[in-house]
Amino acid sequence: MRTPGIARLLADFMTALELRDVTLVANDTGGALCQVLVTTNPERVGRLVFTSCDCFEVFPPAPFDFLLRWLPRIPGGIWMTAQGMRFAFVRRQPTGFGLLMHGELDDELARSFTEPARASAAVRGDVARLLRGLSPAHTLAAAERFASVRQPVLVAWGGADRLFPLELAKRLAGAFPNGRLEVVPNAHTFVPLDEPARLAALILDFLGERAVRSA
Repeated sequence: MRTPGIARLLADFMTALELRDVTLVANDTGGALCQVLVTTNPERVGRLVFTSCDCFEVFPPAPFDFLLRWLPRIPGGIWMTAQGMRFAFVRRQPTGFGLLMHGELDDELARSFTEPARASAAVRGDVARLLRGLSPAHTLAAAERFASVRQPVLVAWGGADRLFPLELAKRLAGAFPNGRLEVVPNAHTFVPLDEPARLAALILDFLGERAVRSA
């Protein structure tokens, strides 16, 4: 399934639950999905938060662009990759999670990311279809419609991101009429994992709320 098809699934999900004024918070590939969603089915979207993510011509970023395009074409490639992610050494590699976050992904979280693809042929089929459908044509097409998006947009980008440079964040925030950029200094691509408290504070401020903390 291509990126626009998954964006339609998200729109259908919100419709089925009768959700309105939804705040979408997106990271990595999820950013591309939400860009397509808000430019094709914006009715139920109230606000958007983009952390470091695919956009414009960067979808997916190097070095994953070559890897992810060929992985679903290699027999057993997705299963073998999921199996390898059981090992911390493999996860630390640049083609694992090494470029995506500060420190290491712990075993429990790694299992939650990869166990479905290890255990289910149906899931592996879905992953293969998703990877085959990745293309900057979809994010570039969405970008052509950013000027028509009236919802407030917060771009909370990892200041230490090694895949998505800060210039990309500036372009993304500047392309929306109501865009705002905030840099999360110590975060790599996985901003929610590297700086969860800082990101939560930015989102609360963006929503116009105030965090109440006990002394």
